[in-house]
Amino acid sequence: MRSFDIIGGVVVVGWLAASAVFALGASRDAQAIGSGVFALEEGVTFITLQQGDDDRGVIREERTRLVEGWLIETSAYATFAIMGQLQGVHLDSKVSLDDELRLRSASGEVEAFGMHLRALAQYDGEAFDVTLYLDGEHEQFTIPLATPPELVGHAIPRLLAGGELEPGATYEQDFIDPMTLAPTDLSLRYVGEETIRHYGEEVKVHRFVQAIGSQYLDVLVDARGEVVQQGFPFRIRGSRLPEALATSFFRRAEEAYEALPKERPDFLKGIDAGDLLTMASYLGGGQIEALTGAERVSELDLREVGLLGLDERSELHLESPRQRVMLETDKELVIQVGPLNPHWPGETWSEAPEVALPEDLPASIEAMARALDSDDQEQHRQALAQLCSLRDGTGSLRWPEPGEEVQNTPTLEELQSALLADDALPAMQPQDCLAAVHLAARSAGHKVRMAHGFNFGTQGFLGPRVWMVAIRDDGTRYELDPLRAGELGADHLQIFLSPDLDTARIFGLFKQAQVSGG
Repeated sequence: MRSFDIIGGVVVVGWLAASAVFALGASRDAQAIGSGVFALEEGVTFITLQQGDDDRGVIREERTRLVEGWLIETSAYATFAIMGQLQGVHLDSKVSLDDELRLRSASGEVEAFGMHLRALAQYDGEAFDVTLYLDGEHEQFTIPLATPPELVGHAIPRLLAGGELEPGATYEQDFIDPMTLAPTDLSLRYVGEETIRHYGEEVKVHRFVQAIGSQYLDVLVDARGEVVQQGFPFRIRGSRLPEALATSFFRRAEEAYEALPKERPDFLKGIDAGDLLTMASYLGGGQIEALTGAERVSELDLREVGLLGLDERSELHLESPRQRVMLETDKELVIQVGPLNPHWPGETWSEAPEVALPEDLPASIEAMARALDSDDQEQHRQALAQLCSLRDGTGSLRWPEPGEEVQNTPTLEELQSALLADDALPAMQPQDCLAAVHLAARSAGHKVRMAHGFNFGTQGFLGPRVWMVAIRDDGTRYELDPLRAGELGADHLQIFLSPDLDTARIFGLFKQAQVSGG
């Protein structure tokens, strides 16, 4: 398991506790969430967490009025199955707010995976200074902020206090994403009022759809803006507990946590604590751009995809430098897809059948081979334009479906032989173009595989896709889709790798799987 995954796993509890998420200034392009004055009340609230039919834990939040400002204390116990091993997570956090409910300081401790992570944060009027401690190691970074941030959990109460809401209206704000500690966008779309059944009672609620990056989550609140039911990432559902049940549910979640082993699980043994903290500080501290080229998390285009119906998974390849399995049950998979993770340790492929290269290759294939020796996307685009005469375009050209006769589906070698024999370059069809790029990569001495998966567009799921994954002699990995020039991101979900084209199989899995999200 990679450092990126560990940090993401540890701070998932930050997602579950609203105190870990801070809203910043309002967006200029939509209605601002505003600064409606609402009355925060002292008291205790309990939220139970469920994933499918399984109880996963409880969050307890206590609000206390101070002489100046407020103190919000959050404690959570949760259990999750990660990499096939049941893991317990315990969070304690304290957030200090001024009289206007703006952040002054925050501290938190997370015990998970046999580790103890502690975080301290202070707002000094110009920046948010964060220090992380883990197993005797520590890292520091700074998030510049022009104005004091607010809790995202207070966004809906401010909206309700600010006046009449229009069903269908969208309100936006900037905020800090707890998964990366970098700026992204928060939007709330107001759906309207409705009545739901909640623990045997009829409750009137306001329904909002909260969008953070690519996450679209339902939030149902009462007239004061306090959460009644709420969606979280990884198909987790939160529900406010009645007072009569709250204490017993919280005690049961604590006992479930205490019953789990506290030593490090197998997938964490041998990973240095300093490496984990370095990754966390890279993700924070404004270094998202250095790692991925994106200044904001929303530009990372993270996508969460749910898959049902893939019962036989032994020959699938669902983990890659761009994607990780966040939830796996007998019925469902939840996969997060995003940009290339530079901390991916590499992968080992089985040997591919040896196929002799032609002695003389066309100039366009040799030019493509030279371009593939670097990560220069402009060189890739120029070489691809000479090699193939096709582009994705606004209509998004789909991968051609195989004919009914599976045995008639040509192999890469057959496609390449036909291209060279008929002098058929530039290639006019996606499979021919991919065969030509594959030949160029092999001529450059790269190890090559065909990635078979699903493709997403700006409007959601598009369908099956095949693209190339290759590893250079120096170990660097790259991907290329002839239908989409440029670096691949959350638009390509890998399902399996193969030395050759297997369009019949990916289309079969496409018909078998039920895809949600994205």
